[in-house]
Amino acid sequence: MRSSDQVPNSVHRLDGTMALQVRGNHCDLTCAEHPTQSVFEEEGAFWLGQLFLLPVVYRNSSMDAGANCWSVARPLVGNALRQWFSPQTRLTSFGLVTYAFLANWPPEVLQQHVLHLHNGQQQKSHLCGIAPRASMEIPVVTFPLPAHAPRLEFILLGACTPDQWPSVLPLKPYQHQSLLQKVTFSLEMASSAPITGASRGPEQLSREVLPLDTFGPAMSAGLQRWLELLHQRVGIGAHSVLPDPANSDQINVLLVLEDAEVPMTKVTLLRHQLGQAGLSEVLRHLQSLCPSMDSPVDCNLQSTAFTASHSRPPPLR
Repeated sequence: MRSSDQVPNSVHRLDGTMALQVRGNHCDLTCAEHPTQSVFEEEGAFWLGQLFLLPVVYRNSSMDAGANCWSVARPLVGNALRQWFSPQTRLTSFGLVTYAFLANWPPEVLQQHVLHLHNGQQQKSHLCGIAPRASMEIPVVTFPLPAHAPRLEFILLGACTPDQWPSVLPLKPYQHQSLLQKVTFSLEMASSAPITGASRGPEQLSREVLPLDTFGPAMSAGLQRWLELLHQRVGIGAHSVLPDPANSDQINVLLVLEDAEVPMTKVTLLRHQLGQAGLSEVLRHLQSLCPSMDSPVDCNLQSTAFTASHSRPPPLR
């Protein structure tokens, strides 16, 4: 183990900006503010870990997914995920998680996932002071959607590297696209409706996989794409942003849908997952798709006047 005089005063992100301060066994990175990141000291080195997401948007809610699909697709998907990171990066895959389930996770649940990024975590010194817990009860609160509405899931994984934050390799665009296609086709083949006959183009596939990114940005991108498809396939007539007065972390968004059986639904957004920037991006994107029933919109956003541009795009074929 390093002596205190050998511990660096700071650890920097790959872009050069300071991410946290480390002095002895103290870390200024508070896990309440950064629940998807962690710092461990292991065999004389500091290991920095964080969670990543790979958004998966299903074109309708009836598509098969979940544990059965993932158990079949996991080996192929894992091979593709490995190619996004450097050889010294340790990866842990947590599988497919629906957004409806993920939106119920408090910061402590994310922190427990971060703990699993480090081998022998019980014996390591976790500088953020989180103690491993045997289990946690997570309430399952779903939001109703029409059968033909798209569904959003995420492949959740964690990565850790010594002395620097893990990051996705700067691959060329065609390399990124190739890996996304591998993940997409792996999930397609593992589902109950696999690809048959001639190869199918992206518009014929049952799901769309978006680029891998760190937790907040990937969640924001996934939600924005899901809202676009929801507007195209079902239609969002209007929306309302309803901050929870009892919980400043939670933002409820009421969506008025153009569907007789499910005329409206409520979607939960969490600040600790999206970050303020990601939350603002999602709500601004929703504002561009349909009019708001609020004036002004809350959540530190400036209101945008409704214009004729809020027209529903032609349905997907």
